[in-house]
Amino acid sequence: MRQFFNIFALCLMLFAIIFAVSNRFIVPLGFWPFPFSLDTPLFLIAFCFFLVGFILGWLNYWVNARPRLHAEIKDLRERLHYLKEHSVLQSSDDNKDS
Repeated sequence: MRQFFNIFALCLMLFAIIFAVSNRFIVPLGFWPFPFSLDTPLFLIAFCFFLVGFILGWLNYWVNARPRLHAEIKDLRERLHYLKEHSVLQSSDDNKDS
């Protein structure tokens, strides 16, 4: 699995490098209500949007997964408590038989 991740990361990095080299054009980036604009390479704008999308997707996953993870932790704690109680009862029953 680790090798698959490394190969995927290498392909993604190669794609990003090729994209950056192919899109070195300088484009004006204007901020509408403000009177100024910024001249930036096109690949930098695209990478910023990819980064913002990645961060928003990660935050969405984290926010939606949090209640489910808390419920699972609560369930596991209840199971652990149940197993601890029953293992103590079983060990005391085993000592009586000896």
